[in-house]
Amino acid sequence: MTWLSKMNLAADFAFALGCKGPGGEFSNDAQVLRYVASLNQEASRGEFVAAAVVAGFKANSSANRFRESRKFDSENYGTSYNSDGREIPGVPGQST
Repeated sequence: MTWLSKMNLAADFAFALGCKGPGGEFSNDAQVLRYVASLNQEASRGEFVAAAVVAGFKANSSANRFRESRKFDSENYGTSYNSDGREIPGVPGQST
């Protein structure tokens, strides 16, 4: 595993939250959550929600934004995910 493939949800949430607000990249929590979900394709739904709660987000909202991010990537980029939301590398367009 290379340093690029290591998941660091806490650092990603900290970075994204630093970019939220007037003049920032993100104007609301939903954008932050979807961004962090899209960066962490190897994260499961449970891992993502747990990290989001630690970062100050509500569990239900986090799970919903995780699902939206996965759905967007699947529909627009053909990304495939298993039942817990982790990307299935090299299997475009198939989810289990």
